[in-house]
Amino acid sequence: MKYKILNKKEKERFLKEITTQYKTKPLTDLLNYGFLKDKENKIYLISRDVNQEFLKHSQRVGLYFCKLEKDGIRLSIEGSQLIKKFLTRSSRILELTKKQIELWFKGENIDVSKDLYGWFILVYNKDVIGCGKAKNGILLNFLPKERRIKELII
Repeated sequence: MKYKILNKKEKERFLKEITTQYKTKPLTDLLNYGFLKDKENKIYLISRDVNQEFLKHSQRVGLYFCKLEKDGIRLSIEGSQLIKKFLTRSSRILELTKKQIELWFKGENIDVSKDLYGWFILVYNKDVIGCGKAKNGILLNFLPKERRIKELII
């Protein structure tokens, strides 16, 4: 099989890691989904009703939620948006300016404070737009090329 189906303990441990890393409320609502992990350490969410035989013959399945990196969990845009309702005032949120958001959607890295380090949920005008990693005064951009835009009209 191309995917490993995470059991309940693995899902709970994985969600706890996200809660700890991004300082969110517990992500218990997400336990209602099935979790698949591929050989590239990408996690996909699926309906728990999906037939195992279907998974064996599918090229792609589910919603790409995140990738397990060496230094943390990199949420996809959709993954970041799914955990929005679990964010608190103490969550690892980075509010971007209009200029920063324009650069972000062009695929560029952004200059940030040198004291910021690690993974953040990125927000503009209360909208979650993804996640990024701050390191050495730079917010690293992981926006896929096919999702980048040349001009952003806000």
